[in-house]
Amino acid sequence: MRSLGRADEAVAAYIRSIELFESIGQFERLAEASIALSYLQAWQLDAESAARTMEKAHRTVKARPPQFLPHVLSMLAAITSAAGDPATAERMFEDTRSLASSESSASIEPLPILEAIHDYQSFQLEKVRSASPLVARACIENGDAWNACSVEFYGIWAEMYCGRPEAGAAALAEGLSRAERIGHYGAIWALKIASSFASAARGDLIRFHEERIDAWNFGASHDVGWNFATSLQRGHFALWSGNLAEAESWYKHGSTPEGKSYPSGLAEASLFSAWAEVGDSRAADAWSDRRWTLPVLGQLNSLGAWTSLERSVIDWHEGVP
Repeated sequence: MRSLGRADEAVAAYIRSIELFESIGQFERLAEASIALSYLQAWQLDAESAARTMEKAHRTVKARPPQFLPHVLSMLAAITSAAGDPATAERMFEDTRSLASSESSASIEPLPILEAIHDYQSFQLEKVRSASPLVARACIENGDAWNACSVEFYGIWAEMYCGRPEAGAAALAEGLSRAERIGHYGAIWALKIASSFASAARGDLIRFHEERIDAWNFGASHDVGWNFATSLQRGHFALWSGNLAEAESWYKHGSTPEGKSYPSGLAEASLFSAWAEVGDSRAADAWSDRRWTLPVLGQLNSLGAWTSLERSVIDWHEGVP
């Protein structure tokens, strides 16, 4: 069901499986199914349901042999990170590593894929750039193409953000082919965005715009919950093209669905920045009423906090403090 794009049916099937595994005492399978369900819910931008799924799994397995706990706790940490709290998530991962290193559960380590995704969500891009290809390769060697697709695009994005667009572009074709073979629509959408990054890096803004529209249309037609990120990029392009009204529309579109997530605040900060860059008086009110958070020294901060900071650091115009 998941690979056919029938997410609602997949969710229902996972819930039935979890209930079955609990009834027959298959707690390792219960943990695996709970993680898969939670990850699917996270892709649907339903962080609350994802958290509830893993909290229930945690309650179920914590009284069982401890080897079941590290994977469940890893997913709880990853969901916390996805919800925009990487500092708490990092402490949770540290606790999970400690548990996994104990004698009673030494055979089960935290899931590397979840730590790699957490690193991206907390904007630790050099770690993502180096770790994601290794994690994806290990998944492929274990016959797990789905999770390979789920992590490798983060590495490609990180290459782009770290100023290595050629390296990222070189991995696009293989990654896209794999995602298309298994119907991983989220990964296909993400790789379409990465392709537009590569076009922008080459200076081909027309192709960049075309590819962004293609990514947006694909995400909309396949119910990719995180498609609001594409609307922000379309807002950027509209602003570069001198169309403030269209930019505003795209930024406002992105501000509602981003909700409580690791990019939270970026849409609102981008709208403020757009107004400030053109000297619009609304920028002063947007700054006074801002809800986005900025990075806090001495802890991990979300991607949204860092990118909101970048949007906030601009040429200040009259009326903007």
